[in-house]
Amino acid sequence: MITQFTVSLSHAASDTFCYSTMMHMTFYWGMSASILFDFWNPRTWQTYLPTLVILFISAFLHQFLEYYRLNLKSTSVFLNRYKSAALFGLNSSLAYLLMLAVMSFNGGVFIAVMMGFSVGHLLFRCSDVESVNVCC
Repeated sequence: MITQFTVSLSHAASDTFCYSTMMHMTFYWGMSASILFDFWNPRTWQTYLPTLVILFISAFLHQFLEYYRLNLKSTSVFLNRYKSAALFGLNSSLAYLLMLAVMSFNGGVFIAVMMGFSVGHLLFRCSDVESVNVCC
């Protein structure tokens, strides 16, 4: 009898904790978003718009770094490999951080990141795309 009361009490306490730390699991629109860190929590337009600009620039920078890494030319093959590896690590880290920001499920964050990727691809990577011949 005492065990059952303890279990039900701990279950109620865990439910309360679970609901208080719940995050969005569907897209929502609004200025309130928790992005990457506890301190990066825009709540007003004055903090939300710079957040979107920072995310746009970060996604744009991701495309630039990819372009720079793929077109890296150096006199030394040894130096070229290390530069390429360092840029790959930096680019991958940036990509994962952007993915985590999008996982806030805020619609504005998603659009800012996708627009940054798109504009960066348009400016830096469109020439990389080969023309595709579609045969009927």
